[in-house]
Amino acid sequence: MIFLMKKLLQKADGSESAQPVAEAKPQVPKARARSEAELERQIEKVKRDLAALGDLRPGSLSTQYNVCGTPGCRCKATPPQKHGPYYQVSFSRKGKSSSKFVRIEDLPAIEKQLKNYERMKELVDRWIDLATELSNLRLIQNRA
Repeated sequence: MIFLMKKLLQKADGSESAQPVAEAKPQVPKARARSEAELERQIEKVKRDLAALGDLRPGSLSTQYNVCGTPGCRCKATPPQKHGPYYQVSFSRKGKSSSKFVRIEDLPAIEKQLKNYERMKELVDRWIDLATELSNLRLIQNRA
């Protein structure tokens, strides 16, 4: 695309004059334009992938080692042998932060739920990108 820009050109004697000059915008290789049907197919695939995710859990998993208050306990020794590991999932939801301890037997299920939640966020972002592209395409088609 060519844009007209006003540039100040210097004459040989050093004086300046304003003249419009046509200047080409650097050409960026365009990605292949996707059709409306292709975008709709991709959106439907995202929806199917979302429906197949399973249980979701926001947050992050951490490992805790604790020191108790019992005098003479191994956690007070030098070097200390702290109690644990204890697993804890921390998250924020509706403006409130929370954390819960996770039993070791529940750990695989919790890890899967956390992974599903991250995948859900990626899929929703993809859906938004595709829907925006589809909306823009439809707007252009409606103008024609």
